[in-house]
Amino acid sequence: LCPAAALLSHSCLPNCNWHFSPPTHPGAAPRFELRAARDISVGEELTHSYLHRERWRPREERQAALRSSKWMRCCCKRCAEADCCRGFLCLSCSGGTVFLQGTEVSLRAATCLNCKAQVPLATLEALEAEEKELRRRV
Repeated sequence: LCPAAALLSHSCLPNCNWHFSPPTHPGAAPRFELRAARDISVGEELTHSYLHRERWRPREERQAALRSSKWMRCCCKRCAEADCCRGFLCLSCSGGTVFLQGTEVSLRAATCLNCKAQVPLATLEALEAEEKELRRRV
């Protein structure tokens, strides 16, 4: 076992990944390496993801997976910002994308990336209802 693996914090947008390398020749030991996933600034905390396939899911699903398996709530940058897994076509300009924002399931705001229009809460709630219905069908 590698106790160093337990010392890293979780992030849904980690800057490191663990990599397992099998033995290169008979008698050699396998290697468990921490590799940078992107450039890391001096003094920046090293993070990796506690999630596997769920890592690429919307925030709500990532949070649920972390609650059920690790008894934790993630507050990383990816979870605090607009959920890029939950984009909708802007109804104002029909050319931009609106990403739903909120730290949990409840919605706070959404702004079109193209025309900068604020989407009314009633519209956000309708979009969320449509999203839930689509998930139910899948």
